[in-house]
Formats: sequence, C-alpha cells, structure tokens
Amino acid sequence: MTAYDLTKLPQRASESASDGEHEQSAAAYELLFEQHLKPATASLLAPIFELGFVSGVRFGHTGMALAGVPLPPGDVAVALGPLAWRLADINPGDMVLYHGTLTELHGQHRVSQITRGRTETRYHLERLEYGAWVSSVHNARRRSITPQR
Repeated sequence: MTAYDLTKLPQRASESASDGEHEQSAAAYELLFEQHLKPATASLLAPIFELGFVSGVRFGHTGMALAGVPLPPGDVAVALGPLAWRLADINPGDMVLYHGTLTELHGQHRVSQITRGRTETRYHLERLEYGAWVSSVHNARRRSITPQR
C-alpha cells in the first residue's frame, strides 16, 4: 500500500459527501453487507462504511480491479465479525454464518444452544442436512459467528 503525505495535497475546503457519493456508497453497502446483518446492526454500520467509501473515492483508491466479481460471503462475514458481534444479541434459533477454524464447516448454521461461562459464552450450532437439523459445531466462540437476519 502506498503511503501518502497529506501535507502535499492541494489545500481545499472540506465538503460533506455529495448526493452521488451517498448513492454509490448506499448501493455498495447494500450489495456487500446488508444481507448479512440484522436491520439494527446494518443501520449502525452504514455510516462507518460510507465514511470509508467516500474517503476512498476522494483519494482515488476505488478503481475497479475485479469489476463484477462478488466477494465470497465468508470474506464479508469475517470483515463484519469484529463489529457485528458486539452489536447484536444471538439467541437459540437464530441463523448465523460460521467462519471459525473448522473451515470445512464455514457457512450458514442455526444456534441450537448457548453455554454462558464466567468469562466466555460458547455457541452450539447445527446445520440443515437432507431436511433435518444436525449438530455441527460445538463450543464456537462469538468471534467465529456473525448473526444473520
């Protein structure tokens, strides 16, 4: 990544995001993240995403290297995990994306049980196989799952 000396940039008055930047940011956010988050979490993260998006546009870092190629859902879940897990409660029956160390089990699961210890909460997950819910991941950490709506 290239480091830029911000003191050498042309000095201009600051401006809030334009209507076009708002629209582009909202469209990108919806495509990438909104489907993976509960509405309350999505509304909290959207302004942070817009700030980064508009900053990238204004500094010229948004060239389309792989135009039309979507990000894998697991990458999105990993990116959102550190923020989303702090913002959303997870309850038994909720759907989550698992992105922990058991890579062969990455993907959508349902929380079957929650074990709350003194220092850490663990989640027991199950996945749908041939029309039946089957136990799949035991003792998953909170950072390894991302809530879905």
